[in-house]
Amino acid sequence: MGAPKAVVGYRLQLTATYLTIRVRVGLASLIVILAVAFSGSTTGRWICVAVVGADLVINSYERRRSHPRAIISLIALASMFGLLGIILGVPVFIGSSLVFIIITATVITTFPQAIAIIAYSAAWTLAGLLMSRDGGVPSFLANAVSIAAFGAVSLVFVIALTRRLDLLDRLRSRIISSVSHELRSPLTGLHGLATVLQDNYKDLSESEIAELVDLLVLESAEATALVEDLLTSVRPTEHMRLDRAPVRLDEEIATVVAMVKPAISKPVMVIDGSGLTAYADPTRFRQILRNLLTNAERYGGPHVEIRSARIGDEAVITVSDDGPGVPPSEREAVFEEWQGSDLGSQHPESIGLGLTISRRLARAMDGDLTYQYVDGMSLFAITLPIDAPRLASAST
Repeated sequence: MGAPKAVVGYRLQLTATYLTIRVRVGLASLIVILAVAFSGSTTGRWICVAVVGADLVINSYERRRSHPRAIISLIALASMFGLLGIILGVPVFIGSSLVFIIITATVITTFPQAIAIIAYSAAWTLAGLLMSRDGGVPSFLANAVSIAAFGAVSLVFVIALTRRLDLLDRLRSRIISSVSHELRSPLTGLHGLATVLQDNYKDLSESEIAELVDLLVLESAEATALVEDLLTSVRPTEHMRLDRAPVRLDEEIATVVAMVKPAISKPVMVIDGSGLTAYADPTRFRQILRNLLTNAERYGGPHVEIRSARIGDEAVITVSDDGPGVPPSEREAVFEEWQGSDLGSQHPESIGLGLTISRRLARAMDGDLTYQYVDGMSLFAITLPIDAPRLASAST
């Protein structure tokens, strides 16, 4: 049986953090060793440069992978310490590294991998002792100082990883709570409406049945929209399906306003944009606009407006409200994942994905989504190309 997905996700995050630290430390170490090598050129020093350089290359490569492998980096680390200890004639250097490897391996690898890498590092320690120049065992003081130094480094590293793990655990709890809260409302509505239909079907008129069915469709659309946001948030942009074509923006805007009207208490005024088209995926455009209107309902002022106009080769659709706006220092942060509950205290249950996803979708369609606060109005502006890209046009 494999590890739980949550544990695997944590290990990937911790591995990414670990590799980032290893690359930075490796680069600094390489610079120092290069300086030492140039100060007095010897074969041993240049071999040390090559060993540290190879370790840096391995870690840099693993860091760029979508699924980095911690065990590869740890094998490189044990090998580097082993070779350096033998070349420099300081076998205790190898044994001291074992402290760091034991702690790190147990945190970011599986149990079998941790046992394997610890055994591999221990083998290097034994080899270093057997190949020491004077054949003796390093002094107790040297052992104590070296192990204490590596122990301190390991402790700092583990504290950093533990804090990251705690952050991920809090984030996981927040995601579960937010998704549960936002799904509960439409699901409760669906259950209630379906129960009314089941219990009173024979007593309801055709118009009443039609009204209940319309409400069922609306509630199910809300739940589907949330699920679609979650799927979009974890799907790489290059794997996102886009069916772009010339789109009548006024028609799409009217569709979205009608769709969200029952769920939004504030009046939405649509201004300008008659006949304006853009080259976009209509489904994705509606998803962006729905997210912006939901955002305005939760955090904006009482008046919401949608304006659209052509500016150069782009169509610009602005969703504005007269709310208090976002502080200047946080205006880019609102587009980061899981920032929704930080926009205000009235809706702490917000999942915080809408603006992140909306910007990703806009950029995937060769447009953008930006925020400004001008003359007492919060302005979210969607920009989309008017025409298809020339390369795409040429290829067709």
